[in-house]
Amino acid sequence: MRKELQIGLIIIVFVLFVSNVLTLRKINELEEFTQTKTDKLEENIGYFAQTDYISGPDAMRMINDHIWWDHQSE
Repeated sequence: MRKELQIGLIIIVFVLFVSNVLTLRKINELEEFTQTKTDKLEENIGYFAQTDYISGPDAMRMINDHIWWDHQSE
């Protein structure tokens, strides 16, 4: 009985370890994806502001929304 309990605990610890490693890997991928999308968003806001597709106040509102969103996700 004692040996079965030890084997069961070892299996549970191993499964939790693998789960944590996979979760951390997925979080890393999501962070990289988010950073890529954020960089592209900043480039797009700058492009639209320079080509007068959006007004100055609209560009500032978009940048402020972007900064607020980044702050909320930290």
